[in-house]
Amino acid sequence: MGKEKAFANHFRVDVEILRILATIGIVWFHAGAPGSGIAYGGLLVFFVISIWFSDFGAGSFSAYALKLANRLIRPWLIWCVIYAAVNILRRRPIVEGGESWIGYLAGPSVHLWYLPFAFFVLVVGYAFWRCFSPLLGFMLAIIFALTILVFVPFWRPESLGLPIPLPQYAHALFGVCLGFAFRFSKGLPPAWVFGAMTALIFASIARLPWSGIGSTYLVAVIASLALVFPLDKIFGSLRNIGLPLLGRHSFGVYFIHPPIIGLLKARFSPDSFLLPLLVYLVALACVHGLWRIFPRFYRFVF
Repeated sequence: MGKEKAFANHFRVDVEILRILATIGIVWFHAGAPGSGIAYGGLLVFFVISIWFSDFGAGSFSAYALKLANRLIRPWLIWCVIYAAVNILRRRPIVEGGESWIGYLAGPSVHLWYLPFAFFVLVVGYAFWRCFSPLLGFMLAIIFALTILVFVPFWRPESLGLPIPLPQYAHALFGVCLGFAFRFSKGLPPAWVFGAMTALIFASIARLPWSGIGSTYLVAVIASLALVFPLDKIFGSLRNIGLPLLGRHSFGVYFIHPPIIGLLKARFSPDSFLLPLLVYLVALACVHGLWRIFPRFYRFVF
């Protein structure tokens, strides 16, 4: 009951809408539907949301790391076992990109790379939060984000030749910097935040010719502005239509959507917009059914 009250106190309709749209974006990207490069911005938004809501200033480091491991590493290990078993049954390599030991940092399904990387980012974020003042942390995050955009022609081609999940790490660093910029911006004058984000928007626009970079980063910056310029008053009337539950199910949808794509993809043309939406709805229905029928198992695997 206490957890439900805490969740209600921190619940924001606009953030839940952002979380749901980010999940759809990830499904969209993995489905390979038109606009998938833009949709990948959803994953960067997940980093921003995770960093924004992390308890960097609460409790000891050991308690924080343990809580984080239970939230990210435990389900990652569980789903590594599940996907490894599936790969063995299908007589495929246990780890995708198995030619390098680095592939084990992701797991048996490449989309699982996000969890251990997010764990590392948030653990390091705990130290950053305590070492830097809000202004210094904000400035460093913005400078690093702009640096990533400026040097796209140098790092992007090189990163694509690296073994999985290193290209994913490189691509996600902008989202990490963006997340820390927003987190450190709490308490700073809104005009500073708006000015810095405007600079990132124009820098992203300058990189639009780079497929999967300019448009992806642009979407992530614009969407994440909802954190510091809340739209809760506009969307507040949607609070009672099940958004909290849909937001909670996002984690489950993230875990189970790849095999659903595999099952449905052959029935749609490559340029179909319906495939990612149907995959999302099917995955959401499966996760919701698991929550209703086996709530303890739901809490265990998600």
